[in-house]
Amino acid sequence: MLSTCEATHKPYARPFGGGKAGSPRYPAPVAGAMARRACGISILAIVTAACGGDPASPSDAGAFQLRLVVEIVSGSSPRPYVPVTCDADGREAAHCLDAHAGESVVVIEPTSMDMYELGPVVVDGADVAEAKAQPEPASDGWSVLVDLTPEGTDAFAAATRTAVGDRIAIVVDGRVVSAPTVEAEIGSGSVVVAGGLSETEARALAERLGRG
Repeated sequence: MLSTCEATHKPYARPFGGGKAGSPRYPAPVAGAMARRACGISILAIVTAACGGDPASPSDAGAFQLRLVVEIVSGSSPRPYVPVTCDADGREAAHCLDAHAGESVVVIEPTSMDMYELGPVVVDGADVAEAKAQPEPASDGWSVLVDLTPEGTDAFAAATRTAVGDRIAIVVDGRVVSAPTVEAEIGSGSVVVAGGLSETEARALAERLGRG
């Protein structure tokens, strides 16, 4: 899979929008949290301690990622040509983005064709202590309740503490499922991944993340 990722990785031709290539984008606490992680709905502050369970297999770490959003360009807006980081789908995209966990990436949401520039990984599948598929009471869909490890909880809290008012992307298999605005620090260590998942999809994702 790594060879596929290397073959499809395309570095930025130039930044889009107002960003400046190579410049620091995050305050020191967030950058520190991201550096520790270098070695995607809704986000709910569910007050549940992250405990129990083994972390997801490192081979599936890229199946689930949280990354701060640097910029979003609508699919209907004119924009310069910027190659996507990983020209792949599904697990190939997950493995490719995992290989670029410590870097900013560019991804395209295939339905809206919105372009996202995302910062380095804050939390990924390796930070999952437990994941459970569950039905959504307000709809016919399903979601996955993810409880983070203590390390993942700390990294997520540090990122959201300094990113209030900004967006954070929930990335699943290389696709931005949603990018909600951070309204307050989230220190609970729990994340709900939703967005039109079927029961089969939710159970499969939960199983991949470690607990099913």
